[in-house]
Amino acid sequence: MDEVAVRQMLEYVDESVIYHSQDTEHMKNFLGFLSKLRSSASVANKILIYGYEPNATDVRTAEDWNMLGVRVLHQERVIHNVKRLEGKKRGYEDRILYDITATDGVGKPFMQYGDVGLFTERVLLYPPCPIRFLENAASGKGKAEYNQEEQVIEVTNGFSSELEVSHLVLRESAHHFLREKLETDTKRYNRRAHAIDAFSVAYAICLRFGVQPPKLDNIQPAGGLKASDLLEIFSALDYAIEKVSDQIERGPDLKRIAENRRRMEQRLGSEKKKEDARKEEPKVDLGEPPKLPEMGR
Repeated sequence: MDEVAVRQMLEYVDESVIYHSQDTEHMKNFLGFLSKLRSSASVANKILIYGYEPNATDVRTAEDWNMLGVRVLHQERVIHNVKRLEGKKRGYEDRILYDITATDGVGKPFMQYGDVGLFTERVLLYPPCPIRFLENAASGKGKAEYNQEEQVIEVTNGFSSELEVSHLVLRESAHHFLREKLETDTKRYNRRAHAIDAFSVAYAICLRFGVQPPKLDNIQPAGGLKASDLLEIFSALDYAIEKVSDQIERGPDLKRIAENRRRMEQRLGSEKKKEDARKEEPKVDLGEPPKLPEMGR
């Protein structure tokens, strides 16, 4: 991919991220797109996908489709993505993708939860971090809040409906992953600054799984931000959406993996303690060993 094409596509991404963050309706449209899409692409490339195919639901290369036994029927419905090359071949490559509607494949939509109770159960059973259930809040109303110091979601009684529980626990799950994505050694996660982002994640997750989303009146990022700052926010949003979605879709598997990892770490920790104890055992002075007689060789 030549430098001119790369620059044009990256400029398009910058312009689009500003466009999508203009107001609540623009944000809702893009969040709705993210909620439908199955793709591991970066959010910058998802913006490009949206530009080429705003109704895309499952986007892959022709090679990836072929590996699944699916043929691309409409070569003209190409979606361009930018792939950064590493190592000796530094630069960019045009990664050509096709939506499933350009193939003979059958789509695999996200599960739609007609029963809010089942969805709420899934959200509570497989959170990204432990949930700590507390007594009623002072206000008497249900409350959920991510405690980032202890990395637990604290939930009180008093919710008016299962839907409200889902909305608030999803929001707090989003805070868990937003912190994971945004916090570095030099930048502490600010919950209040990312409140809108967490609500946006909850909104997209509900759309993805066919549950009534929370009402959002003002979800666009703060005005005056540069395209690079907005892209960072959108990247964190996309990361949190996919992580929370994964918890809901693959909850039992992820829970089992986490438990196996915990057991492995415990076993390795126990073995290390034993090894350290052996190293610390006092050495016994056995004295000088007997000397062989001088017999020659």
